[in-house]
This record gives sequence, C-alpha cells and structure tokens, in this order.
Amino acid sequence: RGKKKNRILRSLYLGRAIFGRTMWIRLAQWILRYRRGILFVLALLTLGMGMLATKVKMKYDMGSAIPDDHPRYKEYQAFKKIFGEDGSMMVIGFDQTDFFQPAFFQKYRTWQAALKKIDGVEQILGIASVVTIQKAADSNRLQVRPVFPESGKLDSCAAAFYRLPFYHNLLYNDAHAWLTAIYLDKVKIRTAERVRIIRDIKKISEDFSKQADVRLHYSGLPYIRTEFAQQVQYEMKLILLASLLLTAVILFVFFRSFSTVFFSMVVVFSGVLWALGILVLMDYRITLLTALIAPLIVVIGIPNCIYFLNKYHTQFLQTGNRETALVRMV
Repeated sequence: RGKKKNRILRSLYLGRAIFGRTMWIRLAQWILRYRRGILFVLALLTLGMGMLATKVKMKYDMGSAIPDDHPRYKEYQAFKKIFGEDGSMMVIGFDQTDFFQPAFFQKYRTWQAALKKIDGVEQILGIASVVTIQKAADSNRLQVRPVFPESGKLDSCAAAFYRLPFYHNLLYNDAHAWLTAIYLDKVKIRTAERVRIIRDIKKISEDFSKQADVRLHYSGLPYIRTEFAQQVQYEMKLILLASLLLTAVILFVFFRSFSTVFFSMVVVFSGVLWALGILVLMDYRITLLTALIAPLIVVIGIPNCIYFLNKYHTQFLQTGNRETALVRMV
C-alpha cells in the first residue's frame, strides 16, 4: 500500500509539474505572439498613468505617528475640538537694540503694511499694530486704541508701550528680541497656495532685512510644514534622478549595450509612472514615506531587468534558438 501510495503521489506531482510548465509555456507563447497589441495597450495605459502622475500633490500636514484609534490620539482630537489648533500662525523674530529709532521704526511699519497686503495673510500682531484699552472720556465705555498711531510721537508712544506688561515676553523681551506674528488663511495653507504665501512673506521680509540690516528668524507650523514639504519634493526628484543614473551606469557596465540600458530604463520609468498614477487614483499624497516609492521602483526594477536579460542570454547559449530562449525567459 505504501509503495502504491508513493507511486500515485509521484504521478500527481509529475502531472502537476507538466501541467504547470505547459501552462506557463503557453502563456509565454501567447505573450510573444500578441506582443504588438500588448505593448500598444500598455503604452496607452502608461500614457494615461503618466498624465495622472503629473497631478500628484504634496501633503502639507505632518503625518500622525500613532493610529487614529489610539486613546492618546483621541484625547488630542478632543482637545483640538474644544480649544482649536493654532496651526495657521507664522512668526518672525530678530534682535535690535535701537528698535524705536525713527528711521528703523518707519522701515518696520512699512514692512508690516506690506505683509498685510499679501493674499492669504489675515492679520498681523506686531509692535506697530499693538493696541491698548482705555476708558472713553465722555462715557464709562472702554475703547480699543492703537499704541502707535500714524500721527503720534514715537518717544511718548514707546514709553506708553513699555508700560503695558501684557506684551512683555510676548512680542519683546529684555534681551532686545522682537517678534511679529502673522496669521494666515486656514483654508489656503492646506493647499499648494501656502508655498506662494510663504514665498511672498519671505521675499518682502528679506527686503526689509537688507534695508534695516537685521537678521530675521522664521518659525511657526505653516513655515515649517512648507519648508518640509518643499524639501521632500526636492529630495524625491534628486534621489529618483540619482537612482536612475546609477542603475543606468551599472546596466551599461554589465551589458555594454546602449539599447539594453535604454529599454530597461523605459520599463522601470513606466513602473514609476504607474506608481505615481495609482497614488493619484487612490487619493494619496506625497509624504516622507510615499516619496520613497519612485526610487524604490527603480532600485527594485533594475535588478529584475538584469535577471531577465541574463536568463535570456543563458538560454540562448544553451539552445541556440532565440524563440525558445524568449519563451523560457518569459
């Protein structure tokens, strides 16, 4: 019974191997027979994926490091629901000992006025725009008045400002550090518009920095997230180009054939377009992790191209028949 059982099992394994081999051979023959049509369909699909890949977008919000159902994450969301999120404020600071020197203060006021005109800037909290609350002369009502009106004397206004403890260690400190807070449109900073807004703010600020001879320091979530996203985008392109160049050199060293390098690059780059196109279809955006997909496709795809080409050459040396070598490679 044991010998009979072994014979039956060997027959089954042999039959399955023959059937499997025959199936793969037929599939390979079918691919080679209809290769023109298959390549045409693949080319059209790749063109469509390439058009989608041009619409891939950056993610400007930092990704969460913990799952959405984590208790701490839920607590954080509940906190934001009650108190809100101050993710729309950008701050600019600098050191200046003679801040209320008339020429410098006028440049500072002009700088703040220019910042307010930028599309996407909602409000600015700076020294030139601070206010105080005073009792009206003709009634018991309280009035909000600017500390630095256009027609006011700068020395007396500065003295009045220093008498307001609220702004101490908020907009200035004893080390002559001064801060300006810029509140941005919460809708626009969640889109690609934020790049333009931050760029305009930096351009105007750098002009003020040169005119007033001060060194500016930038911070705040909108600024950090924009710089981070721009860095990810730049590094994604850099790593992709570097990986393509490096793998092309490796391919040429292996095969000493420009056509081999060219068609392998076409295959691998098509894979990159498909990956980016699928990201768009699935409504994903480029983040620190998804930016690695394109270079990974290149690094993984090139060794496969080398494997296929080596398989073809090996089979061709063994059989001397190109058709057989192609079928076995496929």
